[in-house]
Amino acid sequence: MKYILLLSLLVFPLVCKAQQDNFLAEVNYNEPKEEEQLRLIVSVSASYPGGYPAMFEFIKKNLLYPQEAYFKRVEGTVFIKTLISETGKLEEISVYSGVGFGCNEEAFRIVKKMPIWEPAQHDGVAVKRKLIIPIAFELPKK
Repeated sequence: MKYILLLSLLVFPLVCKAQQDNFLAEVNYNEPKEEEQLRLIVSVSASYPGGYPAMFEFIKKNLLYPQEAYFKRVEGTVFIKTLISETGKLEEISVYSGVGFGCNEEAFRIVKKMPIWEPAQHDGVAVKRKLIIPIAFELPKK
């Protein structure tokens, strides 16, 4: 019993030291400057001109169902991640989650084609804001 207690007293500091070293390795010392950081809380969210109903109408009007997805009867929602700049321009557009069969590329094309948005604001100042836009692909019902 004494040997187990003695062994645990010798091993415990080594385990603690190893955990401490792992923690230090995960700390990011190169955080972006405050003006480069995205605001997590904003006073006014970014918005599509005319609101979300106008955005979904734009998507419906411009969506071209990909042939491969149509013939394979693929449906689903593609989520596009984008950064809305302080000027309302959509930047850093990428597929966050997709369904494939040409739908990801079509959703990307539609978001890239969107007009300039009203930027998010914090205390009356325009700020950058990340956003995820859903693009639904639904086949006509028979």
